[in-house]
Amino acid sequence: MRALGFVDPKLDRAIQGVGGYPAIRGREQQLIDAYGGVGSPGVANVIRGVSPYNPLGRVYHEASNAAFGPLAPYTGY
Repeated sequence: MRALGFVDPKLDRAIQGVGGYPAIRGREQQLIDAYGGVGSPGVANVIRGVSPYNPLGRVYHEASNAAFGPLAPYTGY
C-alpha cells in the first residue's frame, strides 16, 4: 500500500468490553466515510466496513458515536 501513497497504519481508537464490537464496527465505517468513502483516493477499502443494507448498521453507528463521538454522518439505509 505504500507504493500507492499510503503511510504506515496507526491505531485510531480502542475499546474493551461488551460494547466494544459494535462501536469498532461503526467507527470503521465512519472512518471510511470521513475519508471519502469506498472508491475515493484516500480509502484503500474496496468494500464498505458495514453494508448499507445491514439491519444493525444504525446500531453500530450509534455505538461508535456514544463511545468515540461522531465522525461522519450515517450512510446506511
